[in-house]
Amino acid sequence: MFVVTTGGRKRSLGSVVLNAIPEEALKKHLERKTARGERDSRKLQREIDAVAATLETTRAEEGRLWRIQKGDDTNLEKAKAWSVVFNKMKTVTRQLDDLQAQQQRLASGEHFFQDLPFPISSATTLPDGTFTLAIPRHGKYGIVARAPRELREDTQTGFWFVWVNLNGDPSKRLVLNNDNIVGAGSPASALL
Repeated sequence: MFVVTTGGRKRSLGSVVLNAIPEEALKKHLERKTARGERDSRKLQREIDAVAATLETTRAEEGRLWRIQKGDDTNLEKAKAWSVVFNKMKTVTRQLDDLQAQQQRLASGEHFFQDLPFPISSATTLPDGTFTLAIPRHGKYGIVARAPRELREDTQTGFWFVWVNLNGDPSKRLVLNNDNIVGAGSPASALL
């Protein structure tokens, strides 16, 4: 298990817990979380639309009061009126940002990682990123994991929901990396 950092360095991910969840259990979980996320996202969108309208009105009022105040910058009453509306605009902007962040989390790996079904097997990666995870030779399983990964100047959490099937073989090599992380569009991903 590894990621390629923004600087192009390959970084092994040690001490990451991986879980194997049977296909049917994971599919039901993902369907349930998808439905709930879509419902919650629609509700948040209504709130976002209302706050965005308030922000637009507040920006217009702030601009109007700024022009008035600049025309008479010695008038403290006009400066105070502008300041009140300017502070309201900052508050409404933060509210909008918070709502949009909540909406984005509903489509993130974190949303789907919450309340996962009980795994049939778990393993922890070694310092070099390797792992051995026991699963039955037949059947399809979702391998799920989360780990920190460096992106530019900060560290974010990466999520993997990858399907694996041994097809009767005793073992299979599975590589978890940037190519099959949630959001990368991998065909092996349980979350597209």
